[in-house]
Amino acid sequence: MNAITALFFKLSGREQTLLVFSLWVVFLVCLVKLCGSGMNTFREWQTVDQLIEGHDTILNQEQSINRALDQKREEQQGVSYDLRLLQNEVDNIMRKFFQARQARLYTEDTKVFEKHSQHDVRVKLTGVEWGDLKDFVKEFFLDDRNKYIFFSEVEIDPDYPKNKSEVYNATFHISSVEFSK
Repeated sequence: MNAITALFFKLSGREQTLLVFSLWVVFLVCLVKLCGSGMNTFREWQTVDQLIEGHDTILNQEQSINRALDQKREEQQGVSYDLRLLQNEVDNIMRKFFQARQARLYTEDTKVFEKHSQHDVRVKLTGVEWGDLKDFVKEFFLDDRNKYIFFSEVEIDPDYPKNKSEVYNATFHISSVEFSK
């Protein structure tokens, strides 16, 4: 330590002032960097804390979600739309309103979850009138069918052929939920 003191006092007054000023600048820059790093760490901890709170909220709702699923399972007892029944039901409704060249039924897939399965089919309609589209959709809301079958996606585009009335092309993604026993 004596060597540093001796070296410091060998410097001129201006050099001593410059050295002390430089040391203070380095100290302040390090202090600012340390505070910035601490603030970033604090923000990151807050973000993680909010994520944990969100996950805890979802986990706390698990019992009410399970109760609601059990209630739906009891309501659906005896009226279960598996993939085959969904295809048949949609095909019957589709044939009721449209000719074979206007409508096609495609089987999408079945997504299997822990307590239920979701079955999906796709109906592609070409060159149909607006009134027929409305009647087709209304048919799904008769006889409480909409409790078990629902539209997960609907795309309707106008088709403007020459010298004809306005017609539409539509794609309906129709789904049903089948609860596990």
